Amino acid sequence: TVQGSMDFTFHPASPIVPKDVNAKYADAFIDLLELVSGGERTNPTSTKNENKGNMIMNFAQSNPLDNIPEWSLGTVAAALGLVGIAIHWDAWVQFIDNFKIIRQAVPDDADFW
Repeated sequence: TVQGSMDFTFHPASPIVPKDVNAKYADAFIDLLELVSGGERTNPTSTKNENKGNMIMNFAQSNPLDNIPEWSLGTVAAALGLVGIAIHWDAWVQFIDNFKIIRQAVPDDADFW
């Protein structure tokens, strides 16, 4: 960010990507970032006539994140964290066993930590 605003520069392989295609891509990318952030959409490509038939941009006119309850993302993250621990249970047990072995080899707490 620069002075509270995020600035982007798009450099496609020229002349393979024409300037007008790069400009459309840049506008669509910025619009996507604004949509996901929930912030004000300064130049929504979904309102331009050329994108009226584009199903993704028509869907993007409303922010789908508004329909997600606040508590649900935390619950999903906690559930996936527990799944991750369960999947790697053997590794956790080995880590704790190795930690105990190392701890027994160093009698003085000051030397251990």
